[in-house]
Amino acid sequence: MRRVPMIGEDISFLKSYFDAVRRLGGDRDGLREAVEDCFLDVTGRFDYHLGPMDPFSPLALLLGIGNERDAGEISERLAEALGMGQAAPRTLSRIPSPSMPGPFSRSTEETSALWDLLDASQAPSSSGAGALELAFDRAAALCMPAPDLTVALSWAAPLRFLPVCDSVAAFLSEKGFVIPSPLTGAAYLRLNRDVKALLPEWGLDGPQSLPCGRVDRAAVDRVMDEIFRPVPARPYGEEDLLSDTMLPAREVAAIESMLASKGALILRGPPAVGKTHLARALARRLVGSLDESRVRWAQPHPGFAYEDLLFGRIPDETGRDYIAMGPLAELCDDAMADPDNAYVMVLDGMDGALPASYMGEALPLVAASRRGERVGARYCQVLTVPGNVAFIGTAGAGFAAADQPWMRRLFAVYDMRPMLAEALGPRHARLAEDLGELNSELAGIGPDRVIGHGFFMGGLSVREVVEREVVPVVRAAFADDPDRAESWASRLSEDLRRPTPGIPRRQPAFLFLGGFSTKCSVRLIASEGFGAATRKNARKIIPWRPHGRFGNIVQFMKSI
Repeated sequence: MRRVPMIGEDISFLKSYFDAVRRLGGDRDGLREAVEDCFLDVTGRFDYHLGPMDPFSPLALLLGIGNERDAGEISERLAEALGMGQAAPRTLSRIPSPSMPGPFSRSTEETSALWDLLDASQAPSSSGAGALELAFDRAAALCMPAPDLTVALSWAAPLRFLPVCDSVAAFLSEKGFVIPSPLTGAAYLRLNRDVKALLPEWGLDGPQSLPCGRVDRAAVDRVMDEIFRPVPARPYGEEDLLSDTMLPAREVAAIESMLASKGALILRGPPAVGKTHLARALARRLVGSLDESRVRWAQPHPGFAYEDLLFGRIPDETGRDYIAMGPLAELCDDAMADPDNAYVMVLDGMDGALPASYMGEALPLVAASRRGERVGARYCQVLTVPGNVAFIGTAGAGFAAADQPWMRRLFAVYDMRPMLAEALGPRHARLAEDLGELNSELAGIGPDRVIGHGFFMGGLSVREVVEREVVPVVRAAFADDPDRAESWASRLSEDLRRPTPGIPRRQPAFLFLGGFSTKCSVRLIASEGFGAATRKNARKIIPWRPHGRFGNIVQFMKSI
């Protein structure tokens, strides 16, 4: 990953900060109170530190905030609270980050060790080397990995100490250096001395010029978007939505009105009634395009948690944790930066887990009246759900929680039903009628037991669907009444044998590719099969030529 070096305003900010900290005269409780007040003012939360604070943890906490705007505001307030006399830099992304987010110390002994490390780092290099080695080793033994301590030293004295973070270690490895292991205080100071001696040869002014800051992701994204500019996706409008669903225009208009009124909609219904299909179509209609870059999907399940949707601690390749944003947190961030466009969060199967458990503080912010509010979230994060974010959820027919007053206050609810007559067509009108009667009985067992029209929307024939999927469902539902189950199985089979009168039977179309082999021919069945496929049933026989053109095949496929 590309890294960026520190610049003058970063170094001035760090120097001003540590000067202000030393002016506190060791008032560790005072430092904690100042940091806590700044976090509470901006984010409403401060969960990290309960005891006296070491001098490095405020910076570690700032760099651990995923939201750049909040980090900048907190750093400005902290500069004012400490009387630094130096404005915070426009971004903290160039300052080296420790591998472990959060505070450096959590006990009085650890805090004292880090204050001693700061004091030793300010002593002249000629007279303080021994004290710095001892302070470094003591802090490494008590609280922090040695590489993170080198990052802390680079904060305290950017012009003197190099941070041995991952990017710098990779850079030094390319130059032929081997990072000592274990990295003791003496070993680090030798490495620091040797590297500084070679920096002029590498065209670098000092340790602060090493590429160790975090990448400016926004700038990189802008460049990458320019290089890999995608072909604009086809627009998606009202006519597309109507053609992609079997719903009448009046029904679609009612659904869109429900979604517009609250900005949140639950599509509730039994399996195979097209809930996910309609959710995708509505999302595309909202963003106005087939491009779903402004749409996020999540599938809640019993193991789905808050960390999967909003914020969580995720281990990196070294086993250490960092704070990661889930799809909803990322979507809200993107939507706030782009208020003129719509963004959609789809919770497909939102009844797979308890919504309050995985949505956390985001759930009450779904309400239209609370859009744009800033609330504190876990891990010192701040969450805002802007008004241009829409929520679309799908849930089973048995999702009774959707009828609770507090849920109805947040979400509009549209109950979907099987549309068997529309899916089966006039030829199987009798089958559709009997399936409707069967669904009435199945609904008495459970609302999610009914047969949806989605069963008949795949590639299988109607007969195959009934025999392979519908009949097993019926037998399972009426397991305690086998006679009833067999009666329904016979009735459905009879409907297949007796199509609705007056509807002509569709003729099958078969395409044979003759001569493909001396022992076999290849058949492409181009429509629903009725009876055995034989050569005399074929409409057209096309000789197979290994190097021939397939225009005639394409024309035939189009004709059927």
